[in-house]
Amino acid sequence: MGLPGYRVHARRSLRAYELGLALYLGGSFYSLAYEVGRFRWKARPENKGKLHTVGLASWCIHPNYFGDLFTYTGWGLAAGTTCAVSVPVLMFFTFVLVVVPNSDNYLSQRYPKEFPAYAAHTATLIPGLHSKVLSQVLAWLCLLLCIYSWCFRCPGPCGY
Repeated sequence: MGLPGYRVHARRSLRAYELGLALYLGGSFYSLAYEVGRFRWKARPENKGKLHTVGLASWCIHPNYFGDLFTYTGWGLAAGTTCAVSVPVLMFFTFVLVVVPNSDNYLSQRYPKEFPAYAAHTATLIPGLHSKVLSQVLAWLCLLLCIYSWCFRCPGPCGY
């Protein structure tokens, strides 16, 4: 029983699986709700060529990536391996240091008048976390946590 391709192991807590499933579904719904809302907003003629800053986008610039973190955290918990749980931790690192800066660069070029003000008062990835320095420190800590997990906690090639 589990997400496609995964099963609950007797030695694992059913609660971890249930929490994982809830995070997986919640994160998927959150990302989907953002994308549907953005699509509907962009479809209105009065919003053509404007930066989407309402709904979930008013809480953070990249709500779809935020939802993805929950989706993959849920997947990792449901899968039940240290290596699977390290995937969203590494995703946070790559989002903060690679993906988000590239997306922000695109948005600043696409919306040069709107994006600077929006970025100045809106959290980048995690709602409420406005400090880019703190985000980067957390990202590097996540990378270190992944390296530690892979070196000392993953028996065999990502075994149980």
